[in-house]
Amino acid sequence: MNAKLMIVSMIVAIPFISPQARADQNDSHSVSGFTGFWTATDLDGSSMTMHIGPGVTPRVKLRDSYSNCASADSPAAPWVGFGTGEYFEIWLFVNFEKTRCGACGNGDPVTLQFYWDAGSDTLWEDEDGDGVGVTWYRAISAAH
Repeated sequence: MNAKLMIVSMIVAIPFISPQARADQNDSHSVSGFTGFWTATDLDGSSMTMHIGPGVTPRVKLRDSYSNCASADSPAAPWVGFGTGEYFEIWLFVNFEKTRCGACGNGDPVTLQFYWDAGSDTLWEDEDGDGVGVTWYRAISAAH
């Protein structure tokens, strides 16, 4: 095949790349944007850290240093959640299947949603969809 015929064949074939293949190429960038260590200040002033692993169903660990998760009359304690994420369009939904608060043992499952803003390299989390939420910042180190 001569060079001109090969170039023409490639130009004709480019529009026929499946939409799913193009979407997969675009999604790989946004998926990788979520990956890493993050830190935030909760609305109650407590510090939170989170690690989002690689891949299309990443493992996620979130730690909140201060939570009243045991009961309203118990002292605050650290809350930890372990879960798996699932990407949907521009969001990462994380189902924390295993949670614990202080010495209370296993807690109820929790699902949180995160949006990655590529421009500022931050995550946004709005637990109940009311527009008030937490901004997560990429952590400098993995010491959590």
